[in-house]
Amino acid sequence: MKGLVSILHYASPPIVGGVESTIFHHARLLAGHGFQVKVISGRGEKFHPEVDYLCIPEIDSRHPEVQVVNEALASGEISENFYRLRNRLASSLRDSLFNSQVCIVHNALTLHKNLTLTAALNQISDVVDCRLVSWSHDFAWQDPLYTPNLHMGYPWDLLRTPWRGVKYVAVSEDRRAQLADLLNVASDTIQVITPGVDIYAFLEIGDLVQALTEKLGLLEADPLLLLPARITRRKNIEFAIRVT
Repeated sequence: MKGLVSILHYASPPIVGGVESTIFHHARLLAGHGFQVKVISGRGEKFHPEVDYLCIPEIDSRHPEVQVVNEALASGEISENFYRLRNRLASSLRDSLFNSQVCIVHNALTLHKNLTLTAALNQISDVVDCRLVSWSHDFAWQDPLYTPNLHMGYPWDLLRTPWRGVKYVAVSEDRRAQLADLLNVASDTIQVITPGVDIYAFLEIGDLVQALTEKLGLLEADPLLLLPARITRRKNIEFAIRVT
């Protein structure tokens, strides 16, 4: 068994959402490749037999305490509740990531939905042996819907400051350019990993065709020519292939 990879987000499957769907596939694929996988979120359940799940309720952006702190932060107030919740989360995260080699954090380093979580991760980032990977989908400081709730200084500046030792991942070339501009770093320091596609689900391919596809290695074929016709000698299919 390979090392332990943790995946962290406000919510996780079976909660429905774009990031949650990404987490589902990342977790099952990593587990399928021999990694130990643990999903950590504030809202969710165990969703795969080979993936562990840990719920820390205060990670959820909809947690009542988090919402109270968020309302204060939106007006520029850093309350004592913020510091108490940050420290409590930092302690929980430090314990939860004790054996992890890597923790993939979705959005929390660039989005303001739970700044106590962001600040807690920042607080422990230099003291845990776990490597943090910021999987970046959305950027609060570059979204006009969110900027009215952001202010100069700590903790809001954590969302636009590159963290030491953190590997940043963007989901597209366009997002990489945005993130590089936000963090004021060279774009080649940010890895682009685009969302994958489950080709069989996307094309609604059944079990029989999937089995034939895998047996014949059709997904690796380049080019792949489909001839929806009965094969007979008189059709000169071999000649057509040679010409092509």
